[in-house]
Amino acid sequence: MPDEITSTLRAALSRLEVERQRIDRQITAIRTALGGVSDGGRGPARRRPRMSAAARRAVSQRMKAYWAARRRAKGGAKGASSAKGASSAKGAPSTKAPAKAKAKTEKPAAK
Repeated sequence: MPDEITSTLRAALSRLEVERQRIDRQITAIRTALGGVSDGGRGPARRRPRMSAAARRAVSQRMKAYWAARRRAKGGAKGASSAKGASSAKGAPSTKAPAKAKAKTEKPAAK
């Protein structure tokens, strides 16, 4: 590279480094004013401890009992809504029934 370009680039680099130091000082001052918060106030990310197999099994049993009690309180059986032609929970007919009825009423295309 020619000497004049090199000297210009070095001068620009030194000015940018001085500016970066000035900005870093300002950032430090602002963080100090905020009470040491550096990432928007969220604090350090914490990892959740691993759950043992026994703990997972206990949670699973509790949730199964919870949902079984909810179903009993609602008065519905576990598989009642999944039967063919059954109505939905709100009393509306199943969405599968009209499609099947439509398929039976369509005539084959003429050749």
